[in-house]
Parts: sequence; C-alpha cells; structure tokens
Amino acid sequence: MAVCTSCQNYYIVWLGATKSSGPQICSSCNTRFLGLQQYTATTIEQAFARGGVSYEMEQAICTRFNVERMPKEFGVPVINRLVYLRRVTEVNAAISYLEAEFKKGGVSVQVGQEIHARLNKFQVPEEFQRPVLDRLARLRTQTEVNAAISYLEAEFKKGGVSVQVGQEIHARLNKFQVPEKSQRPVRDRLARLRTQTEVNAAIAILNTAFENEEDFTQAVQNFWGHLHAHSVPEDLKKPAIDRLAYLRRLLEIRTGKLPVVDVDIHLDSDEYAHFECWAIYIKPTKSMKFVDGTLIGTNKKCYFIADNGPGSMTMDWNNVVEVFQDEVDVDGLDVPINGKHLTVSGPVPALSIRVSRGTGGGDYLVEDPLYLKTMMDTLVRLWKRQLVIYRENKDYGPVPDHVKAAVFQRDGGKCAQCGYEGEYIEYDHRIPRSKGGINTVDNIQLLCRKCNLKKSNRL
Repeated sequence: MAVCTSCQNYYIVWLGATKSSGPQICSSCNTRFLGLQQYTATTIEQAFARGGVSYEMEQAICTRFNVERMPKEFGVPVINRLVYLRRVTEVNAAISYLEAEFKKGGVSVQVGQEIHARLNKFQVPEEFQRPVLDRLARLRTQTEVNAAISYLEAEFKKGGVSVQVGQEIHARLNKFQVPEKSQRPVRDRLARLRTQTEVNAAIAILNTAFENEEDFTQAVQNFWGHLHAHSVPEDLKKPAIDRLAYLRRLLEIRTGKLPVVDVDIHLDSDEYAHFECWAIYIKPTKSMKFVDGTLIGTNKKCYFIADNGPGSMTMDWNNVVEVFQDEVDVDGLDVPINGKHLTVSGPVPALSIRVSRGTGGGDYLVEDPLYLKTMMDTLVRLWKRQLVIYRENKDYGPVPDHVKAAVFQRDGGKCAQCGYEGEYIEYDHRIPRSKGGINTVDNIQLLCRKCNLKKSNRL
C-alpha cells in the first residue's frame, strides 16, 4: 500500500513493480494528469494557430497547474512548449506591429522604443529578439530614406532643392546612422533634384527677361553662365535649351516676324492667316458653358469657329484692348492636349481677351496660352501701327554694316583677346548664334582669325 501524493488516498502497489523516484501517484490521478496535460497542450497549439498564445493564457495555465499540483513530469513539457510559443507570439506580434506602422507612414524612433520595452517586459531572450531587431533596423532605415526623399520632393515642388536642403538631408541620414548603401537612392534623388533646380533657375532667367522685355542677349549670357557654373550635364540641359529656342521664336514674333499658315476657311484676297489652333471658349453665362472650336488669327481679324451649332465669332484687332494669361477652374472637362483627349479638373491655364466692343471677349482654353498671347499682341500692335516690321534681318542674318562700324570703332580695329591689328580681323559673336546670340553691338567683338578659331562656338 502507498499514499497518493495528489489525492492522499491509499492505493495498492503490486509486488515486483519498479518504485518511482518521483511523487507517488495513484492510477486515477495519473489518468487525470495525463488528460490535463493533453488537453492543455492541444489548447496551446490551437491558440497559437489562431494568432498566438497570450500572456493571460500563460498565467491561467500556470495557475491551474499549481492548483492541480501538476507533477513535473506532466507539467514541465507543457510549460516548456508554452514558454516557447509565448516568445514566438511576441516576436510575431512585434514584427506585425512594425509592418503595420511602416504601412501607416513609417517606423519612428518611438515605435522602436515601444518594441524594445515590450520584448524586455515579456523577457524574450536575445536569440528570439534577433529577427525583430533586424526587421526594426531595416524598417527604420527605409523610413528615414522615404522621409528624406519625400522631403526633397516637397521642397522641389515649393520652388527647388537648395544647397541648405541638401546639407539637412546629409545631416539627418548621419544622425540616424543610415548605412551608406541605403543612402544611395536619397543621394541620387538629391543630385537629380539639385540639378533640376538649377535648370529651372536658368529657365527662370530667360522667362523673367522675356516677360519684362529686358535685354535678352544679357539674359542668354546669364543663362549659359548659370548652367556652366552648376555643371549641369548635357542630357539635363535639353529642357532649358528647348525653352531658349521657344522664347527665341516668340521674340521673333514680337518683332513682327510672323509665320504664315494655311487654313480651310475662305479669306479675303489680301488676308493671310498667322495661326490656327483648337480652343474652348468659356461663354460668360450664369452657369459656365464651354464651346469647342478653332481660333484663327489673320493680319486683319481673329475668328473663333465653333465646331457645332451657333457660337462662331469675329474680333477686329482694333477692338482688342488687352490679351493676358489667366487661370480658370474647371471640373472634369475633356480637352485635347498633344493630340490626346484628357479630362482635367481644377485651375487650368487660359487665354483672356478684353475687347472694347463687339464679340469675342472672354476666356479661352488653349494648348499654349503664351504663344497665342504673343501672336495676338503682335497682330494688335501691327494693326494699330504700334509696330513697324523691318525687313532687314537685323538680329539673325548677316551682321549689319552699322553694327560692324560701331564694333570696329569700339575695339579700335584690334583683336579683343591678343591685340592683333591687321587684315585678318573677323567679327565674332560672344554668345554664338547656335546658343541664342544675335547681331547687336554688345554681342559682337573683333577677333583675329587665330583667336576666333580657338574660341569656336564656346562662350
């Protein structure tokens, strides 16, 4: 006979049975403990499969084992499995929390501190923490990289990425110890936006000179100087060079050198067209009404030909008081741009025309308001005799004699670089014609043949 250490009841021990070194347990208690062990183990596995073993479950199981006086040989395997799954649960929860925070906008320093505190609170061993800490480090790095790129993009939209902004970015990356390899996308984007900022600044030099009708020759010189000073690569210069060519065309239009285009409408025998483009006329009514059509400008009038039904108008240039660029708010308007029909909403560029009498005044949506404004301004000035066309190609043809004489007198008949004085003297454009230079006294100098060949088309 022996006493069960669990229920304190006597039970029979058969002769010859091996005596256990642990607690003496009767068969009834043995069956009960075995059932509790199996039930608890199954419950733990099911809870883990559903999402994890909670701290509360861990405490409840430990409490029940103490109340039931669960023998070690039954309880320890379950507790060991319980502790392992609790640690894995905390690791998975920490990684899931990190991923969720990253998707929301990024893993901040505070989130990292929360993760460390939680792992320490539940006494997660270092070997279990490693995947969490590795993921934390990667997401923190990516968060700082994304934040740096977003900051660069926002600054660029505000007006450009300055040298100071670049310094702030470098300081922030170093502060948060972002690895050199991970910094590469930020540095590449910074370099690109810094260059684009300088390209935009060069374009702004041209735009300002054009809008204010300042000395464009000086503006072109400043334009090239700015690009060279900031070492803008050739492939990134293209938008700036395209803008220069575009403004050069507009300057020619300003001087009265208007293109002549063929149109399908019937014109007077002494009337010829200078532009034709699609336009959407915004009819000034209580509810905004859009009329699709075509704008045609001739040496006599401006015609708006509606695509369908009534709405066509004719403007005499003598009645046009002002032409200016404006913005109009639209909501889901279909407009043709670069040969494609696009739906636009919000403020869009528009051409506004004010007339003293007659029809045609109002706002027009066109593809290039600045081009049309320049064309219309020139046609109005020509009609009102405010502009006289000089047939001599003073800016871009051969250097006029009066310009040659002024340059020769200014330079004293000598090479401006080496001082040579003789028969091999040539007239050189300081800003080459290929880069926007024109035939003005300020842009032309005397050079000997040797110096001229050496200079070539450089500034």
